[in-house]
Amino acid sequence: MPDLIDVQRAELLRRERATATRLVKEYGRIYANLQGEIEALNAELAAMANPSPGKLRKMARFLALRERIEAELSRYGAWADTEITAAASDVAQMAPGLARQLALAELPPELRAIMEAAIACKSKKIDARPEIMIPLVGTAVELKYLKELTQATIDTVIAESKFKGTLEVLIGTMIEIPRATLLADRMAKTAEFFSFGTNDLTQMTYGFSRDDIGAFMNDYMEHGILSFDPFQTLDLSSVGKLVKLGLDGGRSTSPKLKVGICGEHGGDPDSVRFCYQIGMDYVSCSPFRLPIARLAAAQAAIADKK
Repeated sequence: MPDLIDVQRAELLRRERATATRLVKEYGRIYANLQGEIEALNAELAAMANPSPGKLRKMARFLALRERIEAELSRYGAWADTEITAAASDVAQMAPGLARQLALAELPPELRAIMEAAIACKSKKIDARPEIMIPLVGTAVELKYLKELTQATIDTVIAESKFKGTLEVLIGTMIEIPRATLLADRMAKTAEFFSFGTNDLTQMTYGFSRDDIGAFMNDYMEHGILSFDPFQTLDLSSVGKLVKLGLDGGRSTSPKLKVGICGEHGGDPDSVRFCYQIGMDYVSCSPFRLPIARLAAAQAAIADKK
């Protein structure tokens, strides 16, 4: 009599193979349907000096789909059709000068997934309110462009799902480039909220790299060059001033602008206290630092009432 574990393992393998077969067939069908349009679009883009946003969005949708296909096929390597992935990779070889424009147009597949999940929640009477945050933006024009692409994707998903209810979606930006803090008044004309990414803002302000900071931070502190690690506690003398400048600039344009901070500084008591004092609405941090962040926020609020 076969062992129960062996039977269960065999059944799991059977299901896994069936799933893999179905996925590869489905991806192959999708790819086959798109291939003609992709080749024509690629030729158009190569010939155009200034491609239209609509053409770029089409290519962006394919690239996002390509990533999803390759990710799934990598999970089921035994079933992968190498011709599909090889042909998909060829599309990345486009005319010179299109790289930056395409980067602007390529929205992550997670955006569509977020919207689909929000609509599913709404259909189950769950009040989902997604907030889409556009990172690493340094100009107001770029933010406006990306917001339009984001909104177009949101509208497409809503139309495809035939959702008829009300879905509140905020589109904001992560302020993590020094230039963005200086131009926050312009950013706020487009962004519906700010989230200060102080990890990268610190990195760009100091000119340090978080990847190798550990190799010399102790030496800097031992020799008195720095009195604390600016990646753990917000440097109020420099990065803090940029944050305050950005917050004030944003609210000078949009007085009710929702503003917060995200990253490890959001779990540091001194940094949380500063965020409260300058009028931020929230802090965000890794889960294990949440208790500290909540306590620090409560203490700041109590101290303010004394």
